[in-house]
This record gives sequence, C-alpha cells and structure tokens, in this order.
Amino acid sequence: MNLSQLYYFRKLAEIEHYGKASKELFITQPSLSNAIGNLERELGVQLFERVGRNVRLTSYGAEFNKHICRALSEVDKAVNLMKLYSSGLIGEIHIGTVISIQRTFLPQLLNGFRESFGDGIVFDIHQGTTYECVRGLRDGKLDIAFCGRLSNEPDLVFTPMLTQNLVIGVHASHPLAERGTVSMKELVNYDVVSYRSESYVHQRLDGLFARWGVTAKEGFNDEISAMSLVMAEKSVVAAEHLRRCVRRRVREHPHRRAVRALSCDLSGAQGQRGAQLRRRAADRVRHGHRGVGWQHAGAGG
Repeated sequence: MNLSQLYYFRKLAEIEHYGKASKELFITQPSLSNAIGNLERELGVQLFERVGRNVRLTSYGAEFNKHICRALSEVDKAVNLMKLYSSGLIGEIHIGTVISIQRTFLPQLLNGFRESFGDGIVFDIHQGTTYECVRGLRDGKLDIAFCGRLSNEPDLVFTPMLTQNLVIGVHASHPLAERGTVSMKELVNYDVVSYRSESYVHQRLDGLFARWGVTAKEGFNDEISAMSLVMAEKSVVAAEHLRRCVRRRVREHPHRRAVRALSCDLSGAQGQRGAQLRRRAADRVRHGHRGVGWQHAGAGG
C-alpha cells in the first residue's frame, strides 16, 4: 500500500466512475483499476461495487473512506506547511512598539507587508517603553522593535524609520498661546515641564535643555498627560515630542480648545541634526526599507 493508491481510492470514491476519475488523476483507466484491485487484495475486502457503468462504495469502502479522507487531509496539511516553511513566508513575528506609532505608522507598515507577502505571517505585538522593547530584543522575546535609539547597545542594529517634532504645549490663556513658533532661548524665562526620567524621551530632551540653559521639571510620561497638566497648571509650558497621530488624539480630547501646540525653533546644530534625521527617515520610507526600526522619540517611550 502506498500514498498514490490512497489518493486514487479517494478520488474514485468521490467521482464513482473509473473513466472520469482516471482523467482527473492523469492516469489511464487500467492503471486505476489495477491500483484499486491491489488495494482490495491487500486489505482483504471489497471496497467498490459496480452499479451499471458507475461504481459505489461498499459498507467496508465507506468506513475505509472516512478514515482515509481524514488521514490524507492531514498529510496534505503537513506537506503544504513544510512548503510554506521552506519559502520563509509563514510563522510568527514578535514585534515590540512604543504607543505613539500604533495609530497610523505601524498599521500601514503591517498592511503593506501583508499586501506584498500574504497572510502566512502572524504578528504578535507587544506595547512597551523603549527600554522594555530593547530588553525584549536582548532576551530574544522580540524579533523587531519600533522604539527609540539607545547608544549603549552594540549587539543591536538600529535603523531610522521616522522622526518626531518638538512641540510646546501651553494653555489658551498663556502669553505664548498666540505664537506659532517659540525658540529654545525664549523658554529660559518660563516654567517648563517635560517627560519623567523613566521615559526614553527624557534623555533625548535633557541634553537639549542643558545646551540651551532651560530648566525643565519632570511632569508626565505621554502627550495626553501633558495636555491634562497644561489645562490644570495654566502657567506651565509642556515640552513634548508629537507626531500627527498623537495630534489627532489631542484633538479628540474633550478640552482640546484649552490647549495650544506651538512649533519649537531648534536653530543651530541640533536643528540641523533633526533635519538630517528627517531626510534619512523619509528616504527609507520612500524606498520601502524594512528592518529594526527606531524613532527619534515616542510617546511613553
């Protein structure tokens, strides 16, 4: 008994005609008859009986057919699974991500992947801070992470994917509320609040504040919390990184009219560096680059 005989048996049981079954199997009718005859002799029972020019299963054949159909179905699944494994387009990808890119950037990226490579890959997404994402990569729990870039990780490859702008949030009654842009130098005269030390963004902004002589207190972990702080403390200036997706979340806030978001003028070396990063990220997205991603900063990251 071999697999070919079993596939022949299943097809004949389905079509109940030797001539038609042999055509679908791409073999001659005598070859099919011989295969079924050998199978019946090996099993010691009659599997088919003739009804005019057709055949039908005997009671033994019907019982045999139930088991064979289940068995061959599993064989087919196993073969197809191995073919997919060999193509590299099946399995699970464990993805770490900060919260700020999950509304637009990440869904668009994953949808683009599916359009190019099909549905064989399962995405297992874990939200966390930059530090949690990097720890997941080090521990082997994540395959890729979209987070901030850390300088002390020589075993990881960081590829720029997108950047974020520095935005100043103030209450509508604040003296800066009617301004479109505020320079870092001007912030020296205001009560500035920014991210807490456990946030990745804190380390990115801390050096910037120090270079401009700005004293910033720690007050929030994400942009929504920053907006709430601005509404409660009308005199404070919240320095935060903001992407368009986060701007939408801010606009959805019930008290959004009480907050103004101003662009921050980073004139000098820091501003040039930000422009370089934005150009590099734009080039990579334009050319469909894929790899370990990092953000210049991220909400809660």
